[in-house]
Amino acid sequence: MIDINRVLYALDAQQTEILLIETDKEKQLKYAQRDLNGMLQRDQSSLLQRLPPNSRCGARPTEDQDIFSSTIVPFTQRWQSHQEARDWAKETLRDIPTFAVDGSQITPNNEISWMVGLVQIGWYENQHTLQGQYEKQSDVRLLTPQSFKQREDRPAYIGDVLVNWQRFKGEVAQLIGYMEANADRTPKPLCFYDGSFLLSFVQHLLPSLQQAYVEDMQSLLKTSQKTGIPIVGYIDSSYANDVACMLSKLFNYGPTNLKDTALFETQMDWGDRTHFFQCARDDNVPNEYYQDVYFTFLKTTSDHPPARVEIPKWVYESGEHERVLDLVRAECVVGVGYPYVIETADATAVLTSEDRHRFYKLLQTYANKNKLNFRISRKAISKRQRRS
Repeated sequence: MIDINRVLYALDAQQTEILLIETDKEKQLKYAQRDLNGMLQRDQSSLLQRLPPNSRCGARPTEDQDIFSSTIVPFTQRWQSHQEARDWAKETLRDIPTFAVDGSQITPNNEISWMVGLVQIGWYENQHTLQGQYEKQSDVRLLTPQSFKQREDRPAYIGDVLVNWQRFKGEVAQLIGYMEANADRTPKPLCFYDGSFLLSFVQHLLPSLQQAYVEDMQSLLKTSQKTGIPIVGYIDSSYANDVACMLSKLFNYGPTNLKDTALFETQMDWGDRTHFFQCARDDNVPNEYYQDVYFTFLKTTSDHPPARVEIPKWVYESGEHERVLDLVRAECVVGVGYPYVIETADATAVLTSEDRHRFYKLLQTYANKNKLNFRISRKAISKRQRRS
């Protein structure tokens, strides 16, 4: 159990440092918001001239720069009650299928003697018909000791890294399979990917695995364009600073720790969005495809920072982005601030700590039946007994 008094004492001891950090953030934010407003005095062409064509400058302005007089694009629809909002969402989504995939995993650990993992992929499609048709399914993949075995042609992967890769691969494969199967459907569905299309996290992985991640993400975006089915990358709590980096390049100040959401959140009402920006993130990932990703920030709750919403470039250039954002807003009305379709896919896929213990028990039963050597650590059993 946490010792509250000791935590409070530690906070008091670090108060000066905390205040200095917050003061510095406020100062940076003030200057960045000033420069953001200064952008509005310039057109897209002049801004792009100040950003070298092939530089990784965080983000690039789009045609929105010339269309809208403010960085915040207001959502003009307003309601008098939650029921009115739900009615609008229902009508907006009517007969438009929405589809989302999510995954969950159990990674190998030293609580058991076998090096095994489990990945569960869950998906949910809501057709939004009057009949209430939907599909909710899941699938599992068992990673056996052979999956983690070191070979001469490949360094051994750390257990959780390989399991995470299999989860990502399974999610992407399910989305690609759905889009290909529904390419001729009218009206076109809207797919949701729970996360960013930008894979900055893989820069810490082996080059071969980095490339595998990037190739799968490129396949996902290309399939979206080939089938004409829009896909949204939805990031509920974004820590990205791509726009802040762009501002630092445009107005010649040093590196910034500001998050993009801080630039916009105090200026936005529910449903408002920012300009769209073209991705130009500076990281160590083979990221030639980043330029094919556009993003905006969308206010989907009244009391939290805006969500980051990413779309393929083709969706923006086709003029479909406003319709797509209305569908995202409608899903967030149904899900009370978070897309209901993603929420349901997550609930379908999630593996809890109880599931992990059931998995271990199943392995034990299987081992006993087949006279195999399998052991659960005494510590794990003890912890389980204490907490039950």
